[in-house]
Amino acid sequence: MKAAVAAAAVAVLALTWAIGPWSASAAAASRPFTPELEVSASNYRASEHPQLTVTIQKRRDGFHDDPSFYDEQDLQEAIITLPPGLSFNPRGQQRCELRAAEGRDYCTNPQAKIGSAELDVEVWVKLFRGTNPPQVPPEIDQIFPDISDLAVPLCLPTITASIYNETPSPGELARTVTIIETTSISQVTICGFEQFPISVGEIDLPSFSLSSAATLGADAMVPVIATKQIPNAVAWQGASAPVPLSISRLSMTLDGDKGSEQGFPLISNPTSCEPRSATAVFTSYGDDDVPSPDDRQITDSADYPVTDCGVLPYAPRATLTLDLATPFGQGSLRHVLEQRPGEVATSSVTLSMPPTFRPNPGRALEICSDGQIAARACPYSSRLGTTTVHTRLWAQPLSGFTYMGPAVGDRVRVVTFLEGPISMKVEGTLWQRPDGGIDSVMSGLPDIQLERLTYVTPGNGQGSFLTPTTCGTHTVLTTATSRDGRVAALRHPLEIAGCLRRATTRWRRLQARLWPAARKRRARLHLLVKQDPAVRPGSIKFRVAGGLRWRLAGQVRKRLASHARRRALGTVRIVPEEGLPIELDLFPRASRKRRLLLRTRSRRYPIAVRVSKKRGGGATSITLNRLPKRSTHDIALRLFGTRGRLVSTPRRCRRASRVTATITDADATRARLTASWSPGCARPRSPR
Repeated sequence: MKAAVAAAAVAVLALTWAIGPWSASAAAASRPFTPELEVSASNYRASEHPQLTVTIQKRRDGFHDDPSFYDEQDLQEAIITLPPGLSFNPRGQQRCELRAAEGRDYCTNPQAKIGSAELDVEVWVKLFRGTNPPQVPPEIDQIFPDISDLAVPLCLPTITASIYNETPSPGELARTVTIIETTSISQVTICGFEQFPISVGEIDLPSFSLSSAATLGADAMVPVIATKQIPNAVAWQGASAPVPLSISRLSMTLDGDKGSEQGFPLISNPTSCEPRSATAVFTSYGDDDVPSPDDRQITDSADYPVTDCGVLPYAPRATLTLDLATPFGQGSLRHVLEQRPGEVATSSVTLSMPPTFRPNPGRALEICSDGQIAARACPYSSRLGTTTVHTRLWAQPLSGFTYMGPAVGDRVRVVTFLEGPISMKVEGTLWQRPDGGIDSVMSGLPDIQLERLTYVTPGNGQGSFLTPTTCGTHTVLTTATSRDGRVAALRHPLEIAGCLRRATTRWRRLQARLWPAARKRRARLHLLVKQDPAVRPGSIKFRVAGGLRWRLAGQVRKRLASHARRRALGTVRIVPEEGLPIELDLFPRASRKRRLLLRTRSRRYPIAVRVSKKRGGGATSITLNRLPKRSTHDIALRLFGTRGRLVSTPRRCRRASRVTATITDADATRARLTASWSPGCARPRSPR
C-alpha cells in the first residue's frame, strides 16, 4: 500500500482530517438490514443459454443527508435458489485451484473464468477536523459545521472482479470463486453526496475473494448457490485495526453460452413457461441487539419470466425389451426413454401393461412403510426394479432402486432413491386399471432435460409380473407428458412365442422310472402323467406291480423323532395350463403297517397321497386326491426311498413289471394308462 491510511486521510476534505476505524457501537443501537435480490438474463427464450446476472444490493430510496442512513447490518451469507428448470451445468468448464501469494488470491488456470462481477463498496471511517484552512466545497462544510468527531461512509468507485470455476468439494455441483484484485483508489465520495468527489491521494484496496458453492435441492434438481463468510472488514496497511467494509451491491454475471462448443453450456433456460422465480435467504452479521441468527435473516424473491416455449419440440423416444418372451415367463423388462437436447423437459412417464400381463403370485412383495421411506431404509423384498437417470450435468448417471410403498386410495405409492453425484428421491404410483392392466407412473421427475431414463425389472424368477399365456403380439403403451402439457404416446409391440402346438386329438401318456434300478437299493420312484390338451383331473390312482419293497409303518414316528423330521418323503409337481408350475413337498401324516398318508403343508393346495400295499408282496396302490381344480398338462409324483427306506428295489430282477394309472376327470370320465418297466435289472457299480 503506497500510503498509510492516516496519511491518506489527511487529504480527505483537504482539511487535514484524520481517518480511523469505526465500530458498530458508534452507530444506532438497532441497525436496519434490507438487502434485495434481482435476477435478470440477456435472453428469456426457452432453452436458450443467456448471460445470467444475479444482483444483491441494499434497498435504498434515494440519497439522505444523514450518514447514519447508510449504516446497515453487514451481509454475512446469501443462499440463492435459482428458478426451477434453470440449468447450471459446469461439466464443460475448465477448473482452477485457488492459491494465495504475496498478499493476494489468484486462480491457477485463467481459462477457468466463467463470468465477471461488480461490487459497490463502502468503507466506514471516522473524520477528525484538523487545523489547516478548509479547501472543500462549501456544501460539505455546511453539512458538518463544528463537528470534530464524525463517522461517515466513504463510497468507493465500482470495483470489477472475475469469477472462476473452482474444483468443487464432495457433494457439490460446482464451486465458484470471485477474486477482487488489489484496487488503487484516488478519489472517493461521502455516500449520498456523489456529486462532490473528494481526493484522498492514492489508496490501495487489498485483494480479497468470495467463494460460492452450487448444490442441488434435496428432492428437486434446482441449483442453489450459497455465498458464505462475505467479508465485512479489510486490513489496510497503516491502520491500527481492520477497517469496516460494507458491500452495498454485488452483481455476478455468468456467461451462459460458455461450453456450448463441447455440448455443455453453462446456463440453460427452462423449457416451459410456467411462472417461476428465484428466492434468496440473506443473513447479516447482526449487532448487539440482534443476537439470534433467526432474527438476522431476511428473504426475498425475483421473478424469472420465460418466453417462446411453444417453439420447442417434444419428441421423446422409447424402447421396450423383454429378455424372455415366452408364455408364463418371468423375464426382465427394460424400458428406456430418451430425449434430444433442446426438447421440452418431461414431467411424468406412464408405462401401461396390457391385461394379458398379470402380477406374479409367486413373488410376495413387502410394503415399504412411510417411516422407512423417510429414513431411506426400504427392505430388499419391496424392490420393484432399478432406475437409472442420465443427464448432461454429470458424466456419471444417477441410479438406484424403486420400492413399493403403502396404498393410497386405489393406488400404491412407489418411490425411487437415486444415488450418484447427488442423492435425490423420485415419487410415483402403481395402480390396476378397470380392464385388469397395470399402470406404472413416475410423476416426480425433476425439471431438467434428461438424456436417458432407464427402468429395469428383475428376472430369473423374481419378476413382478407374468408374460401372457397365449402367443402373438401384445402391445405395451408408454405415455410421456411434457412440462407444458404435451403428451407423446409410444407403442411397443412385444412378440410372445414358443407356445406348444395343440394336438387335434386328445392324448395321454404315463411314464414310470426307478432310480437307481440296481437290485437291493434304496430308490426314488418317479411317476409322470402327461396329457394334451389339458384337462381337469379329479384324482389319479397308480397301481405298481409287485417287486418293490415298501416300509410304510413307523414313518410318522421316525420323522418326529429324528433331526430330519422336517424333510419330505416326496414331491408332487403340477404344470397347469395357465400360470407357473406348482411343486409341493409331501410329508407323512399317518402310517400303519401297510398304509401311509402323505400331505402337503399348503393351505391353497392340500394334496393328499395315500400309499397302500397288499399282503403277500402284491401290487401297491398310490392315490392322489384333492388335486387343484385347474386344467393341467403334467402331474408328476416322486417318492424318496433314500429317506426312511420308503422304497427299495427288488432282490431279484423283474423284467415284466407294469404300472397302470387310472385318471378320473372332473366330469367323472375315466382313462387308464399303462407303462412297462424292469425294476432292479441294472447292474450295480463294481467297487473300486
